[in-house]
Amino acid sequence: MKKGTFVSELSRIATLSSMYVSYADAYREVADIYIVRGYSLTLVASWLCHNYLACWDDCLKDNKKVAADVLVLKSEYNISWDYFNI
Repeated sequence: MKKGTFVSELSRIATLSSMYVSYADAYREVADIYIVRGYSLTLVASWLCHNYLACWDDCLKDNKKVAADVLVLKSEYNISWDYFNI
């Protein structure tokens, strides 16, 4: 979970950054925050090493989803709600 939180922070700052330089500054700050909070330097460095470029590259991809056919769910009104006093 801790790694997932760290990687999601990298993904969030990649989305917010318009240039790689600003992204690099921000991910270093996030790493520093984790280190100050007690995470080991080697652990944070390995998380950073394996994920910072992937997050930046994913941010640049065009992830448009293909429109699918509409799925309509039929529902019916339950008359018991007429007798329920909120």
